Amino acid sequence: MKPMIINSTAEFLAVAQKHGLRLNAENVELNASGVDFLVAFATDEDGIPWVLRAPRRSDVIERAASENRVLDLLRKHLPVAVPEWRVNTEELIAYPRLAGTPAATIDPVAKNYDWYIDQQSPPVAFVDSLALAIAALHAIDHDAASEAGVRVLQPTEVRQSLAKKMD
Repeated sequence: MKPMIINSTAEFLAVAQKHGLRLNAENVELNASGVDFLVAFATDEDGIPWVLRAPRRSDVIERAASENRVLDLLRKHLPVAVPEWRVNTEELIAYPRLAGTPAATIDPVAKNYDWYIDQQSPPVAFVDSLALAIAALHAIDHDAASEAGVRVLQPTEVRQSLAKKMD
């Protein structure tokens, strides 16, 4: 069955309600910058902010399933917040929005990043947390990562791939 392609705030609200989410209709913000998903940010009746993702095409659903397996793996190993999908269907992915402020977001009009930190001199807390996350990421067992769907490459394979790209 082909999933419903969501194109509007009203459609997001209807599909979210079908999956048990009661969102405030007044504060839904659409973000159309993604190629694979239309995204909406909304708050539910309890004041919890949510991220809603609707596939733009049916071919992205399989990749989303892989993404969810990887997120499950990362949640077990990383010292940072990782999204936990509460709704995961062919027509909607939804999860509580992570706390805090992102380092950057994409400006769909300028097709560039809007930085919320000084990118030339990032705060020490940002650098430290990024370093901890990268170290934890590299410490994940390769077999577990592979089972979750991550393509695991040996250092020689990475070097060969980069050399090929540079050529």
